[in-house]
Amino acid sequence: MKKFEYVPLCMLGYTFTLPADKIVFNRLGNEEILTFTGSGWIYQTGKVRVSISDHVELDAILLGWYTAFDGAHSTVTIKVRTHNKNEITWVMYKN
Repeated sequence: MKKFEYVPLCMLGYTFTLPADKIVFNRLGNEEILTFTGSGWIYQTGKVRVSISDHVELDAILLGWYTAFDGAHSTVTIKVRTHNKNEITWVMYKN
């Protein structure tokens, strides 16, 4: 079972990937979370929890988050829990 997937990030004109198992999108205190379970991704916001059926759906969520990040000013953060060998680190992007 995989512990993470390489997730595309596209913010402020830069595109790259990070090995991640969790992404937290926060806009004005409202959090949306994507969590990798080893077999797929789970999307959660408030009490809503939904399994992501494929990468097309995952990409649509990420694209919406990145568009909001690029268009907002000091109101959006994206945190990514990333893996580097045996080390797990949180990386946070603020606009």
